[in-house]
Amino acid sequence: MKLLKIKHIIPLSAAAITFVCSQSTAEASTIHTVKKNDTLWGISKQYGVSIQSIKQANNKGNDKTFIGEQLHIPGSVKSNEITVPQNAKSASISGQIIYQVQPGDSLETIAKRYNVTVQSIKQINNTVGNKLYTGQHLKINSSISQKEKDLMARLVTAEAGGESYKGKVAVAKVILNRVNAKGFPNTITGVIYEPIKYGYAFTPVTDGRINQPASAEAKMAVEEAISTNGVHSDWIYFYNPKTSTDKWITTRQTVAVIGNHVFAK
Repeated sequence: MKLLKIKHIIPLSAAAITFVCSQSTAEASTIHTVKKNDTLWGISKQYGVSIQSIKQANNKGNDKTFIGEQLHIPGSVKSNEITVPQNAKSASISGQIIYQVQPGDSLETIAKRYNVTVQSIKQINNTVGNKLYTGQHLKINSSISQKEKDLMARLVTAEAGGESYKGKVAVAKVILNRVNAKGFPNTITGVIYEPIKYGYAFTPVTDGRINQPASAEAKMAVEEAISTNGVHSDWIYFYNPKTSTDKWITTRQTVAVIGNHVFAK
């Protein structure tokens, strides 16, 4: 692969990410990954269910939880929402993102992250004020079309087909970060098809591998990259030191190494 610009790799988020699909309503349970200081009482309040219902859904005989434990939160998933665990390997997802508010979040920072307006977030969630609380779930309209997501997933498949899920998410982040970076096209399609002296910035575009179907895992990686847009946003480049012949790229500051790829800024 030729040198390419990336802004970020994203660690898997601790919270389950929910996507709203255009399919029929499903009866399902949300997957909540237990974090530090989580309690069954707090989790039950967060999702508006009883402690007993959580215990029954998870065959728990007591109220104890442990970090990393995945709990099924029972209940009807309304508005055609499907909850996708952070480590899920496949699903068909599109439409709205359900974002779980993190410490330090504000409507302004969330709106900026997803390139939407504060007012649009307030309208879709039927809220008036600007107050948020950690753990709150907000619906956010995705501004990225399904066609663009598929294009991203095909590039991720070609560039990182043999990499881990985390590595695939990182490559997807390259595209998103370039869209927001100076010196690059400001659209996903423009970034992926950016021309350079001897072809295109991404080798799979030059050699035609971009036209191969995307893998299910690559599609999930793209969705996670979108849902955590803004994390590690200073990651600008990535390359494989075993195959890269570009000396300039090695002068960039390394910020992480994931699998066979070095990420730099």
